[in-house]
Amino acid sequence: MKTETKNNKLIFWIVILCLILLIFFFWSYFKKAPQEDISKAGLDEIIAKELTKPVSSPPALIKKCTYNGETVYYYLAGCCDQFNDLYNEQGEKICSPNGGISGKGDGKCQDFQMINCELVWEDTRT
Repeated sequence: MKTETKNNKLIFWIVILCLILLIFFFWSYFKKAPQEDISKAGLDEIIAKELTKPVSSPPALIKKCTYNGETVYYYLAGCCDQFNDLYNEQGEKICSPNGGISGKGDGKCQDFQMINCELVWEDTRT
């Protein structure tokens, strides 16, 4: 009888652990940034173009940030001397705060800092 009780407790805790892991998996998998923000800003075209290129390392990504009190989208192009562009909410390019051969961008928004940013898209291809 004791062995049966121990087995039941073990099964109970295994089931609980599996449920916790399953909840964590679904939370992390479905925790996506709001796609409507990307579409509204016209960045879906940038994403589509990025997905036609070979996978880069580090991967390309887009972050939603605040710059001069405005919501902006920061496109990090991934690898190798490419400009990282900043777009306004209408999808218009504002500047390239960094990247390029010098690493200093186009010089138009050198005061941009990645503060209060959240990831809204990342190239997850491998």
